[in-house]
Amino acid sequence: MRLVIDLWLEILQTRKSMWSAVKSRRHTVFKIFPFGNGSNEVMLYGHVAYDLKDGGHAEKDWAARAILARSSDEGPLQLQFYQVYLVRIADDICRHSVNTYKDTASPSSSK
Repeated sequence: MRLVIDLWLEILQTRKSMWSAVKSRRHTVFKIFPFGNGSNEVMLYGHVAYDLKDGGHAEKDWAARAILARSSDEGPLQLQFYQVYLVRIADDICRHSVNTYKDTASPSSSK
């Protein structure tokens, strides 16, 4: 049980500190994918741009899963659950993989 508490506290601290360098952020949603007609569950695909406190700038694509619910029959839809997926190193891995492939596929590399 102690390990679970320690891990939870570590995750909480990481979540708090991950925004300490961010001055502002702008989200753009490109697409929303519902799971069937009348579904209250959707996947979103978008992009976020960060302005950092040190003057820097960063951008990433993101995806999210959302479950919408009404608090009453006539009430507005509200988020019941929302989970964002970011892959920090995906861009670097893809860029490295493409460059490695280009290097190994080029005629000069086969000599």
